[in-house]
Amino acid sequence: MTRVFLYMMQSAFIEIRASRSLNASKKFADIFHNLPMMLVRSTSDEDDQLIYEKLLKSAQRYNMEDYVKELRELAEKGR
Repeated sequence: MTRVFLYMMQSAFIEIRASRSLNASKKFADIFHNLPMMLVRSTSDEDDQLIYEKLLKSAQRYNMEDYVKELRELAEKGR
């Protein structure tokens, strides 16, 4: 699952870099900024599931839950 999260984070960084809107960049940053430390602390599949749920919860605040789900699907296809 770590590769999936890394793909998702990479995509978020690309979106931030390409964004013309500071507001959009802030949304992506808010959703993904804790991911690196969560990955460092993850020791099980259960931890990974909790991480994903936290990402979805953060994304929900910005109505970006579908975006995060789609990113995961893309990342899993690329495995």
